[in-house]
Amino acid sequence: MALSQHADAGGNATSTSKGIAITTTITNCLIIVSAEINGGPIISVSDVAGLTWSLHVTTTPGQFTQEIWTAFSSGTLTGNTVTVTQTTSDFLDIHVIAVGGPDSTDIFDPNASVPDQGGGEGDISTDYPETYIFGNIRSSDTASPSAGTGFTAIRSGSNHLSEYKIVAAIQDNLAVGLGGVEGISQMTATAIFESGSVRERGGAGGPRGPLGHPLYGPFGGPI
Repeated sequence: MALSQHADAGGNATSTSKGIAITTTITNCLIIVSAEINGGPIISVSDVAGLTWSLHVTTTPGQFTQEIWTAFSSGTLTGNTVTVTQTTSDFLDIHVIAVGGPDSTDIFDPNASVPDQGGGEGDISTDYPETYIFGNIRSSDTASPSAGTGFTAIRSGSNHLSEYKIVAAIQDNLAVGLGGVEGISQMTATAIFESGSVRERGGAGGPRGPLGHPLYGPFGGPI
């Protein structure tokens, strides 16, 4: 299955926890929680379906927190409530996103730039050609941030943007940011590769060698 932006839901609260329900109509989706928190950090993510959640990346360059959590769902989900719990009762804005077509085991592109985090624009390179690039960004001065160049906004509001871009070729230093001159105070970003995609660059970032050659590893990277 080709990569797709399949479904999304969102909401916010000033509380220790917030639940968001999401429905999917296709199998084998990566479920992403894109979180903007005025306090935090998040201590757990759980859901009614009992998926296995893990923290993928977090950043706290200022007083706020940005986090990405993920879980893989092999089946469809109907009104599945995903609950995010943080350590404080400060404001939190949550986007829950379903991505169709990822690899079911490795999921994330193995390039050393993935995931990325910091207090400014992101910078993503990939080793796989077919990838879904995801950005979770807090704007310092815009309530409804716009997507960066080539990206599509998934949800925007409360100074929080989730955006994506699906690419068909390996990327070198792809900027993950906002449109116009909107300031970025925090950013987390990642890359998800497509099921069945073939790695085109070695883990060290060098050129891909012939598969099976004795001087190269199993993905074409130099030994």
